[in-house]
Amino acid sequence: MELFIIRLFIYFICTSFYFNKEITLLRLSSVLILLILSLLKEYFCRKKIDYFYYFLYGLCLFPFPRLLFFFPAISFDLAGNFRWKSCGFLILIFIKPDLRLFLASLFTIFLSISLRDYEDRIQYHRLSKNRLKEDALLLRKTHEQFLEEQVLKEEMILFQERERISRELHDSIGHTISSSIIQCKALEMIATNHREKMMICRLAKGLESGMEDIRNTLHHMNQSAFDLQWKINDLMKDITAEKNLFYYLDDEPVYELKKDIILMVKEAITNFNKHSNGNYFSITVKETKDYIILLMKDNGIVGDMKQGLGLENLENIAIRNHGKCTIGTENGFQIRVLLQKGKKDEDNHNRR
Repeated sequence: MELFIIRLFIYFICTSFYFNKEITLLRLSSVLILLILSLLKEYFCRKKIDYFYYFLYGLCLFPFPRLLFFFPAISFDLAGNFRWKSCGFLILIFIKPDLRLFLASLFTIFLSISLRDYEDRIQYHRLSKNRLKEDALLLRKTHEQFLEEQVLKEEMILFQERERISRELHDSIGHTISSSIIQCKALEMIATNHREKMMICRLAKGLESGMEDIRNTLHHMNQSAFDLQWKINDLMKDITAEKNLFYYLDDEPVYELKKDIILMVKEAITNFNKHSNGNYFSITVKETKDYIILLMKDNGIVGDMKQGLGLENLENIAIRNHGKCTIGTENGFQIRVLLQKGKKDEDNHNRR
């Protein structure tokens, strides 16, 4: 905008000298043509228009030498294309030597270069500022991602430690109490005194009750330690393609159902890594009132597909959880599984 205003001002000054109290239609037309070409040159920024503009001006100088009064304006434009090399065109002033015209043209060259350098610096600083903003946003995003990964690692360590403790308690205490119960049963059988038998029987029942309490405690411990979303994210690390997890569960499923979901996710990831030619894989976990919906899909091209043992296992797991497994091949390969919430654990509890 500054260049546009300065160019108009220079043209106004040159025009006042050019007419010199005598205004004719030819002179007015030539001024308007030069001004329009100068504005078009600046607007389109095409070299062909620039060269045509300079050529037309040089051509008109010979029949109309008074057009030299516009040389300061032309020099302003020349400096935009040729920088300091535009000083070489000052030789044209010697068609009609004039020191004031020479100095004015030299000044407009200097002014044009200075203004364009200033605009270049402004543009550079603006781009640098934008780059700094982008870098700051990227740094903030990287920092947030780093914090999320740190939290995830800490949770992973906590979950692994709780699983280890649960497993060791089950193996050591469970084995000891089970052995004690068996020994009590044996003592009850060989005891001859009725009072001793009753005491041994009460001891065995107490051990069995304690064993059941420990089993329930370990079960709830496993349930709380096993975070489904984290586990799926951990499994998806084996995928080298672009991947996404969309997790929409408000409450954690029961322990047995979570284990089955993990088995199905493992199978789908293995199938993608071995057989798919796609470059994107996603897992969606969502729920309705009575069901959990598991959708695993990729964008690979599916040819003739034969159902193998892995897909049969997925169907068996879905049936075991009173659900359904369907395979789709439109817009890639997808596995959609419907699993009933908590049904398996309720049946197991009823059987106990």
